[in-house]
Amino acid sequence: MTPYEFYLRIKAVNLRAINEERKLYVNALATRIFTTPDEKGQRYIFNEVKDVYDFEKLERDVRGEISQREAEKLSELEENARRLEQARKIVEERRKQRDTK
Repeated sequence: MTPYEFYLRIKAVNLRAINEERKLYVNALATRIFTTPDEKGQRYIFNEVKDVYDFEKLERDVRGEISQREAEKLSELEENARRLEQARKIVEERRKQRDTK
């Protein structure tokens, strides 16, 4: 088994575990939905499984995917790093010019 195949198997195990956990939460939510409300008739705080357990985010994390917001942050960081490198070059050039005078 190659390291890549091993990595894929580990990813599959993690995704399977997330799926099993999701089943538990869905089952709990379904059980709650079909039970009668308490005597006061209060509403529940969580209406969807996603309110309690964001399985889609966990799956994206396991797959190595990033959200649009994370991609924008990464792009911003790359731009800042590029600007910093340019500033360092300019400072270095000015120091060299100053030292040669």
